[in-house]
Formats: sequence, C-alpha cells, structure tokens
Amino acid sequence: MIENLKQQFFNLFKKNTKKLNLTKKIEKVRPPSLLHIQKKSYNDFLYSKKPFIYSLHNSIKNFFPIKNSLKTILLKYKGYELKNPTHTLEECKLYGLTYSASLELHVQICIKAEKEKKTIYKKNQNVYICEIPLMTNEGSFIINGTERVIVSQMCRAPGAYFFLKEDKNKKQYSLEIIPYKG
Repeated sequence: MIENLKQQFFNLFKKNTKKLNLTKKIEKVRPPSLLHIQKKSYNDFLYSKKPFIYSLHNSIKNFFPIKNSLKTILLKYKGYELKNPTHTLEECKLYGLTYSASLELHVQICIKAEKEKKTIYKKNQNVYICEIPLMTNEGSFIINGTERVIVSQMCRAPGAYFFLKEDKNKKQYSLEIIPYKG
C-alpha cells in the first residue's frame, strides 16, 4: 500500500516537471579590481579635500592654526603641494632609493600687536615637511630600492574583551583592551 502511494507520488511529479540546468551561466560576472581599490584609496588620501574623509589635507588641517602662548603669533595652514618625484622608478630600483615626492605646506604667519588685535605683519611661505612615498601603477611602493606592497588587515572592534583560560585545576581570567586608535 505504502509502496503504491510512493510510486503514484513520484509519477505525479515526474510527468509535470522540467529539468532546469543551473550550471550554465548566461552572464559572466567579472571580479572586482582589487588593485583599483588600493590605488583609489591612496589617491584619495593624497589629494581629497572632502570633509569627513581620512586624507592628508584633513590630517594636516587638524594641527592648525598654531598660536604662541600670548596669542600674538599665529601660523595658518593654506594648503599643500606634492612636488614631482626627483628620481624615476628605474633609478630608484637601481640605486636603492625611495620613489617619493616632497611635501611642502603653504603657511601664513601673522604677527599681532600685543595690546591691539590688529595684524602688524603677515607673510606667506612654503615650508618643506617631508618625503612621501608614491604608489606605482602596479599598486606597490619602492622603498630603498625594494618594491613593497601594502596588505590590508581586518580591524578588531574597539572595546574590552574578557577571556577564561582553564589549566588543570586553575581558572585564569584575562582582559584585553582594544583602543579605538593606536
């Protein structure tokens, strides 16, 4: 009786079903260009001036204006400029140099009279700060003549993590604190 019902059930679905082959893909999906993501991220860091984006401009801007204790001398940030690299990629690899560009800040110094709030002296000047490594078209950096790459890492969420470690008859509790920065 049960075997007969099973057979009727399978026959019912066997007649009315079509085979659907899901192995054949109509449209191929291209994988994302991970190199493009890396290059765009570094380019945004160097050249983006949008607020709320972690960029060189926003990082420098956080330190300014700089004032002395009497607030008579004020140093204002006006922008920055990345100069062209002094060496080519081939020269850097051959002579053990770093492929980099000079970073110059455009600053303005203002000197005010001590008793009056009027500015008595104002001057704009470019100040050399450092050399910043530049990314090659392949997404790598050349540091001391050696080609290096940046490998992204997963960030652990900040907070306090408690652990329990049991050894034979002992229970050992530990705490690991992950800061937001640093």
